[in-house]
Amino acid sequence: MQLPKNFPSNLPFKLVENNRIKGIKMEFDGGGALVLKKSKRISKKACLEFLSINMEWVLSHFKAMQDSVFFEDKMYYFGEWKDFNAVSIEAEQAGFMQTFCKRIQRLKESQNAQAESSVVCLQNLWLCAIKANDTRYKKILEAFYKEALKSYMSKRLEFIAKVMDLYPSAVTFGKSYRQLGCCFSLKKRIRFSLRLALMPRDCIDSVIIHELAHLKHQNHSRDFWNFVEKFDTNPKRVRLWLDAHRENLQIYYKVFKY
Repeated sequence: MQLPKNFPSNLPFKLVENNRIKGIKMEFDGGGALVLKKSKRISKKACLEFLSINMEWVLSHFKAMQDSVFFEDKMYYFGEWKDFNAVSIEAEQAGFMQTFCKRIQRLKESQNAQAESSVVCLQNLWLCAIKANDTRYKKILEAFYKEALKSYMSKRLEFIAKVMDLYPSAVTFGKSYRQLGCCFSLKKRIRFSLRLALMPRDCIDSVIIHELAHLKHQNHSRDFWNFVEKFDTNPKRVRLWLDAHRENLQIYYKVFKY
């Protein structure tokens, strides 16, 4: 398909046919490509017109993605860039920092060397996983985020479930970037995405409320949203935050895809 003249030459483009989509839908994927999805009945000419009309949106989001910065002296943690010392303190207070220090030390085969501080271990983990793209360290970093998310959720899920009087039978974690949460209402099981560890805690609370509400209402009916709004003053919080923080998806891919 011929692209508009002002379409960036360094922006990857994908055209996908999907009959489950009505009309045309456009989004950036985690790899930084622009994906245009259409049903088979939509012509490429119509896609080109749609793309041309929305080029201002494409260019602004592409610029935001190019301007996003990855820090070496900070770590992306619960939706913000934090000093390694601050993250280390939180992990130590939660009781899991030392476990990861030992894993990193074993990986470096430096058991006979002087033990490194938890801050140094965390910085090494971040740099080796994100900058060097070392799969061994990426697996440990994924486990670190999972432990951090579980630590937060263990308290908040219990509290919110008690307030809503809705209790899941089991909670699991996956790596979906689209589905931040998924409720299997028949078995009363809930699965949360590890991407939540890269999002603010108030967004995590919104997702918890949303998925617990599905234990009572299995669809997104008006009754469902009325119920959600009893416990969440801003149900659109998550979508608004993600729209304002395009770098989150890029960081998700750097952390969880290997």
